[in-house]
Amino acid sequence: MDQQQVQRTRYQLQTRFRRVRNAPWGNFELVALQVLDWLERHPILAGIVKHLDNLPGDHHAEVECMITSGVVASRYFVLLRKRDHKQESEPEFKGYTPRTLEEHASACLEILRATIRKPDRGFYEVLATYLTQEEYSPRTDKDPLDAIKEIAVRDLYEYLDEQLDAVNAVNGLLGKYKQGVEWFQQGQIRKIVQEGYDGAKGERALARHLQQYVFDQGVDFTVEPTSASGAVDILLRDPNGQYVIIDAKYLKPGAPSSEITRKIAGGFNQVARYCEDYDQHDGFLAVFVDDDLSLLIDSAESDSFRYFRIGGSIIYFIEVNVAKRPSASKSGKARQIHITEADLMHEIEVYN
Repeated sequence: MDQQQVQRTRYQLQTRFRRVRNAPWGNFELVALQVLDWLERHPILAGIVKHLDNLPGDHHAEVECMITSGVVASRYFVLLRKRDHKQESEPEFKGYTPRTLEEHASACLEILRATIRKPDRGFYEVLATYLTQEEYSPRTDKDPLDAIKEIAVRDLYEYLDEQLDAVNAVNGLLGKYKQGVEWFQQGQIRKIVQEGYDGAKGERALARHLQQYVFDQGVDFTVEPTSASGAVDILLRDPNGQYVIIDAKYLKPGAPSSEITRKIAGGFNQVARYCEDYDQHDGFLAVFVDDDLSLLIDSAESDSFRYFRIGGSIIYFIEVNVAKRPSASKSGKARQIHITEADLMHEIEVYN
């Protein structure tokens, strides 16, 4: 896997957030709008942003209330410090409520959106008061935009960068696994399919083999016994408590095109449901191909990673060919199967 390609998204993320942090008062909201538009359109980062938008928490309502109420920073500060001073006509402000890094990132995203909706110094002072729990007003002589940049912009960037690390790391592991199997272990994998592995049969046996590989790379993981949609083949957890979902599918020799399409669509659908069960924005599907065929799946690609979007979830996938093929001079042309996005979505609708 080309590490330069892997780093491309990270470089773009850095340069765009640097623009926001360097933007002056005169066009800060325009630069922020440009970066948010890029994030929402990005094939990888869009799913992370949507996840933050959908994350439960009082911060969503708090920021909205700050926008619509028209409260000034000095009054907001008083209401946070002395709640018994609230007038009957004033809203019940809760102040800063996030308790996890993920909730904080979600609040930072809300604040960045708010700076675009209401680009006003007085309102920025309210946002800065919310972030720091310190008073920001004309008499304090503190720049609220500095607080927004140094907390909301910086911390949102760091969260996105960490999430990007997780996606790249898992895709990198799967890429190394694919290469190792196709170069050195095809016979062993076919034997696993026939005879099983560690007490498991069929697809579960292949998943166990992949699980063993991940373990050997030093990645800590847990395998959950059940979820609302069944048992995930591999369920990793990072130090922040986020799940990484990997599922495996096996395409047997001689399977007709219709069965292959159903199998792959079922895999995408299953991973998407696991993502929903575990409140994750992305998952991974490994497809083991035990046949002399070439799969052409209509999919998007980013940084050499192929993916398919289902609702708010991004499913990355990789094909691992384990077929016993004759030499190139004797094999002829491999059977080619083209699976369109419409084919996949039709099958997914049938599953649901």
